[in-house]
Amino acid sequence: MKKILSLVLILLIVWIVSLLYAAHQTEKLITQYIVKTNEFYRQNYLGIELELTKFESNFFDANAQYTIKINSKELSKVLNLNKDEFVKFETVVKDPFIVNQNIQYGPILFGGDNVEFGMAKISYHSTLNNLIRAVIPYISSEEQLNTKKLNGIISDLSQVLEKEVTLNFTSVLSFFSNEIYSSGSISDIRINKNGISLMVEEMTFDSVNSVQNPLLNSRLNVPNIVFKSKEGEIINIQNLLIFHNFDKATDELNYLGNTKFGIQNLSFQFSADEKINLAVNSVMDLSQGKEPNLVNAKFGAKLEILKYLKKAELTPFDLPKILQFSLSLNGFNQAEFATIFYKIRDCVATTDIEKTNPLVCLKSNIDNIEKIFVKQVSNLNFNVDVTTIRQPKIHNTGNINVVYNFDKGDIKQLLTIINDHPAEVGKFVRGKFIANLKVKANPEILKDSEPALKMLMQKNLIVKKSGLYQADISYQKEKFTADGKDVTAIFQQLGMSNK
Repeated sequence: MKKILSLVLILLIVWIVSLLYAAHQTEKLITQYIVKTNEFYRQNYLGIELELTKFESNFFDANAQYTIKINSKELSKVLNLNKDEFVKFETVVKDPFIVNQNIQYGPILFGGDNVEFGMAKISYHSTLNNLIRAVIPYISSEEQLNTKKLNGIISDLSQVLEKEVTLNFTSVLSFFSNEIYSSGSISDIRINKNGISLMVEEMTFDSVNSVQNPLLNSRLNVPNIVFKSKEGEIINIQNLLIFHNFDKATDELNYLGNTKFGIQNLSFQFSADEKINLAVNSVMDLSQGKEPNLVNAKFGAKLEILKYLKKAELTPFDLPKILQFSLSLNGFNQAEFATIFYKIRDCVATTDIEKTNPLVCLKSNIDNIEKIFVKQVSNLNFNVDVTTIRQPKIHNTGNINVVYNFDKGDIKQLLTIINDHPAEVGKFVRGKFIANLKVKANPEILKDSEPALKMLMQKNLIVKKSGLYQADISYQKEKFTADGKDVTAIFQQLGMSNK
């Protein structure tokens, strides 16, 4: 019995110490997080500031109040608003916005059906109606928005929504690290008015970030979105997913990681028999280059046509089933790109474009622009891959590779030519890059083009290898080669060279 009582006493002491530690650390970590968030805002969204205005701590929990302050003059510069837009914007953000949150101390955190372990849980629960009641007084251009008018807005919204929308967001602070685990949901949104309906199933959100790095590693998922028009047309989006993963981040332009966007099934139904189904996936990836200060950026997309319209399926030629393409920029200086982007953005924001040529912003930062790309290292790649419906084994590919080869001072000279002699831009650029085009195509889908293909074969621009039409064309120093043979004269005859 004594052992049991001793164990209970020890656990009670640990629990009390944990509560006291959580109370002390939570306010400290929230303050640090706000400092880092404001640093991010100053770098990317100058004019927004977050402040912890109140922190009332009890033994088991606490209440926190945050104030979001917006400097309309500073933020309008970033948004590049004109005078009329600024006047409207200034009335919208005339007062700071206040957010209240409840904080539950650990180590054992209760919430709904879940029991979690952590230092503290920060919660925000509301309904769309209550959120509007809180927000509208801050964004209304009227000096006073009376209760009757506000209730009228809520009533109109309730008539459009089939049921009340709830919002739930929680963040858990870890005991053993500075990581913050967040999750949230917005319940079903169902709108029905004048024969038009919109249904958005419950959206879910989760993320992991840290006190030192407020940039999110996050995921947003929407299971189903259905829009129906008066005419009976239906747009249906199933399993919409947006995912961010940052391995290393300084600000919104200086990071390594990837962003993914996908739709499992996107359908457009025009009538009972006319429907087209697509699947869409894309990824933006930033990875470390060969040198420490260089980065490789790649954007890839895949479009899969799951079902064509009946009229399209009756066409005599083969239709594409899967289209894939990628665009990559390798070996560029990301830090220099971010620096010049912010400088040009600020320059444009303070320049009257109607009176002044915006090229002045480029010219004033020309030295930094030249540092973005590295000679013989920076290159641009574009790839296309096609699979067809009736002949799924037929694989057609296209690849374009372009290497930019600018020497120091070339960009400054190029901007001068663009400004003074725009007609000579082509002549200047032709000697500054190397390009290569590779294509493979199956004869089955090019039957109607055989006469033109034979002409290209006679001119040595394409060859037939392994049962495929193939082309390997390069351009360098104003000369064209095809499969290793000089074909510059042929391109001159075709009007594609000005040498």
